[in-house]
Amino acid sequence: MATVEDFAVFYPFGVYVAKEEVGELNPIMITLLCVFFGPIILHLLLTKVLYTLLRKTRNRVYFYLLHKYDQLFHLLDTRLPYTDTCVFDAVVILAWCLVNLAFVREYTPNGFPGRFGYLSVCTSALVLVPVYRNSLFSLIFRIPFERGVKYHRWLGRGAFLLVTVHMLGYWAKWIQGETFQQNMKLTYNIMAHVAWAALFVITLSSLDMFRRKFFEFFYFTHLAIFPAFYIFGVLHYPPMLLYILPSILLYFVDCVIKAIISHIESTNISVQSDGDVTCIKGKRKRFLSYSGGQYCFINIPSLSPVQWHPISFSSCPNDDEWSFHIKALGQWSRDLTGLAGSRPKVRLDGPYGIVGHNLHLYPVIVLAGGGIGGTPMISILRDIFYKYQRGEYSELKKVYFFWIIRDDQLFNSIGGLLDDVMASELSDSIFNITIFVTAKSSIPIFLHGRPNWDNIFTTIANDHRFDRRAAVLTCGPAGMVNAVWDHSIKYSNENITFDFHKETFEF
Repeated sequence: MATVEDFAVFYPFGVYVAKEEVGELNPIMITLLCVFFGPIILHLLLTKVLYTLLRKTRNRVYFYLLHKYDQLFHLLDTRLPYTDTCVFDAVVILAWCLVNLAFVREYTPNGFPGRFGYLSVCTSALVLVPVYRNSLFSLIFRIPFERGVKYHRWLGRGAFLLVTVHMLGYWAKWIQGETFQQNMKLTYNIMAHVAWAALFVITLSSLDMFRRKFFEFFYFTHLAIFPAFYIFGVLHYPPMLLYILPSILLYFVDCVIKAIISHIESTNISVQSDGDVTCIKGKRKRFLSYSGGQYCFINIPSLSPVQWHPISFSSCPNDDEWSFHIKALGQWSRDLTGLAGSRPKVRLDGPYGIVGHNLHLYPVIVLAGGGIGGTPMISILRDIFYKYQRGEYSELKKVYFFWIIRDDQLFNSIGGLLDDVMASELSDSIFNITIFVTAKSSIPIFLHGRPNWDNIFTTIANDHRFDRRAAVLTCGPAGMVNAVWDHSIKYSNENITFDFHKETFEF
């Protein structure tokens, strides 16, 4: 017979929890951590070891091992048809499902609802980890916020599924035992239902149909309601606090860092508008150190004191001024055009973003931008250009830059950023710039129509078949990004591997 010593007693609601039940959370948490972060760590470790051995010895065996590993990794990086998800991410999702199923061993009415509760506690503890903007998670794993946020969405929806099954399982048990009304009146069960309601609102508002159309509603709903889920979840099951506390503490550290950074106001700002493209420029300050391809969250109090928008740098680190070119696509960016000629205060939170490849190691680099998505690619191009002149890109043989725009207007607005590269004697010999226009144009250097990616990748693969590797970076409309992604995988072979990276702002 169990005695009171066999139970851990939690107040204020006199909740009795078996000690072995609390301990059972440990292997679940460890397994889920391994499932999500183990493959990332293993990939980084293997790649680092193989590259280090290859650079030091140039041994053919390491070339062979690296090529075989590339084949495996490119298989995992293949895009699933009709989605923007790769095989690796699908495997992670499947592994998460299998881990959860493996820990649901008792299918009796008394057993499985509680086990789903344990699983929901563990997943709820992990859900905040990928959403930190400033953390060791992005520094060590090289997974910046804009990429890790997809794991946050998946874990959040997984937590909602587990909590719902946990709740419905107990409902079925209570109905079967004719104790439904009595149990619904218990204080700690009321806490559970409040926590579920909070998670339901969070999950519903995060769906694409709401998040993309009503981003501010989604964002502030998240900030306002997610504490309620954790607070009432802990009141329902106090041991949950032991598992979510590290994530909560790291989240508040991240908030403090963001608050410190974002309250630095930049002055001497100039705003210029050219058609539907607005350029914001400011004097470089010591605190703002960025790399090509990075972005900042921008707040302009005169437009809105609470709205922060992620915008890529169009300037490069070599410039004395930072700049952002913003196309009028939404209400905030349309209102921004009304500030042309003024000098508003601007608050910056960042920079953020990590280019997925160490470009210094690649002899061939391919940059592809679509529309206003060309701005981060231009920033990276110019960053490489100036560093190459300083001798920092010793391995570099060729940079291909492709920019697809609809008409002349966008080029007239931001095309001047390319002047220094296009006027250089390195143009064509090292830096090959090709601009496609899909509508009518009066600029003779443009190619009309859309790029034929099969021809482009075939030519690059043939011209650089002895260079082994090429970095491919892209930003723009989903159709163009997915086409470049698919062709990077398709044309990787035993002679050259195209390592794909995309800029994303799907928050």
